[in-house]
Formats: sequence, structure tokens, C-alpha cells
Amino acid sequence: MIASLLVVLAFADFFSFLGRSVALGGDAISGYESGGRYFVCAKGACREVSPSQWEASRWHAGSVWIIFPLGFAAGAFLMFRYGFPSSMYREPAEAIAETDASVRASGAPLRRVRCGGQIGSVSFSGQLIRVTRFPAGLEIKPWWCQPFALPLTEIEGVRPYSRLWARGIQIDHRSKQVRSPVILYGRAARSLAGDLPLGDGKAGNGNW
Repeated sequence: MIASLLVVLAFADFFSFLGRSVALGGDAISGYESGGRYFVCAKGACREVSPSQWEASRWHAGSVWIIFPLGFAAGAFLMFRYGFPSSMYREPAEAIAETDASVRASGAPLRRVRCGGQIGSVSFSGQLIRVTRFPAGLEIKPWWCQPFALPLTEIEGVRPYSRLWARGIQIDHRSKQVRSPVILYGRAARSLAGDLPLGDGKAGNGNW
């Protein structure tokens, strides 16, 4: 609720400042004061205004510099907390956490890599996805998002993925918690294919 209010307040404050600047013909931050006279400026053109109008413009500009970054941060929080998860996950966070805990409880991690990829309709570049191989399956942790697990019993196959400059693996699964596709980019991701089932039910060789 607070994050949503911050986003609304930030945009309302920004457009209010924009409207005030258009009405005055500029803003005090771009303007100046000289000999008791006050000027607002925009695009090189300046116009004299009253002291109260100049001060109001200056304070309004200051509020934008404070509130807009807060609104941007709140918007990012909402995106990572609600927007991205709804595009990646199908079930509530509690059910996803339960499956993840069961995979983690299967034993010590066998391998951990970082890579980019795509989960559902959300893409992650660079190394913003952490993938951990446990005896019972994979735990996949996108940056700033809840981790989820793909148990081996729900992995139907792993196949090479290639599109333009991106190479990696695509994990076919029947999980009811995670949307498809699940694609992992890079050599580190391809190394995971060595002991995951391929489409024919056999294990991979890790040479992709």
C-alpha cells in the first residue's frame, strides 16, 4: 500500500511541477535572482515572476528531486514483488517455498552456477540467475525474486537452446508452479545438462 502511494505521489508531483513550469514559462532551478528580481528559465528563454512564484517553483523542484527517486524505488519494489512473480509463477508463494524446501532438504548442493535466462515471460541478463543442483532437483533463484524448485520428477527433458547470440539449455517440465519456458543461458548453464534427463529419458553428457 505504501509503495503504491509513493508511486502515485511521485508521478502526481512530477506532472504538477511540469504543469507549473509550463504555466510560468520555466522553473526556478533553471532561473536566477538578480537585484531583487526573480526569473524562471526554460530552453534558454527567461521570464520574470513574482518572488512567491519563484520560491514556490524552487521548493516544488526540490520535492521532485526527493519524491521521484522514492517513487521509482517503490515502483521497482512492486515490479519485483508482484509484477515479475505473476509472470513467472502460477501458485502462491507459500506453495512454491514448500517445494523449494523439500528439494533443498534432499542433501548438500552438488553444483551451483550463475547465468542469465528466461522464466516465463521474464528475461534476466548477465548472471542474475543462481541455479543450485540438489540431489532431488534444481533450485533457481532469479535476482530479487523468490527462489523456486524444479524437482527431477517434474523435469521432462533438457535440450539445447540457441537464438541469435544466446546459447544455453531449455528445461521442459510439468511443474504446476512455474510458467514455461525455463531457459538458462551460457556455458555454466549448459554444464548442468550433464546429469539431468534429456527428452528421451537418458542422462545428458554435459558437452553442449
